[in-house]
Amino acid sequence: MDVNLDFTTEERKMLLEEMQLLEHNISIYSWGLRGFKTYVSGVFTLPLTNFMQTIGYNKKVLNLKKSDIVILNIGCRDDTDNDYINAELFPSLGEMWRILMGKQKIKYDLFLNICNEDKNILEVADGIILSHVLEHIPLNLALIALKNCFKYLKKNGCIRICVPYLGKYQQPPNIPYEKAKNMLAINTVIYCYGHKVMYNAELLKLLMAEAGFSQIEEVNFEEGLLGISDLPERQSESIYLTGVKI
Repeated sequence: MDVNLDFTTEERKMLLEEMQLLEHNISIYSWGLRGFKTYVSGVFTLPLTNFMQTIGYNKKVLNLKKSDIVILNIGCRDDTDNDYINAELFPSLGEMWRILMGKQKIKYDLFLNICNEDKNILEVADGIILSHVLEHIPLNLALIALKNCFKYLKKNGCIRICVPYLGKYQQPPNIPYEKAKNMLAINTVIYCYGHKVMYNAELLKLLMAEAGFSQIEEVNFEEGLLGISDLPERQSESIYLTGVKI
């Protein structure tokens, strides 16, 4: 049966190739080696991170830093070339092996699991940056994570949250090929990076308010509180919200 599609032959070929790649990537994250490694890494890193918090490691590091202004960059990954106090989970098994072999160094300062309260660093921070972190946390733990961030802030301290936003992909030009390509991009964002939840500004504002934050605002790239921390490579796919601990 002959079907009239609004794609050129080349566009149709490229879309089918991208669909195959998407299916491959989804299978890797869900059932493949990468998904298994992520699971094993969580079993290893979370207990060790929690242990480091319990013994007061983070407080000792902060005391040694003696910074006048403490900005916690939580979930920093490789974004460590800055003047913030960078925090991440304890290294994975693979990372630990590379560290022991001298092929890798720990570039961040604190071992921090924001879903598990670190009672040793309450009210130490003037600001907190959460850039592309919350979407990796199950929804039932997201509010706990934000409440912990609230506890780590001093009075009048602020938080800046950046998350991927599907709405950025839902307003393509009125061209069939671009619409199909954008839908593949949406599926990639949802399924291929270990994401647990997608947010819009309204849902995130609700969680921030429940966590105790005031003066909650959606802001533009590099605008508002801690706007200088925004990464250019995140701009096209993200929304930004700020809040204050009153």
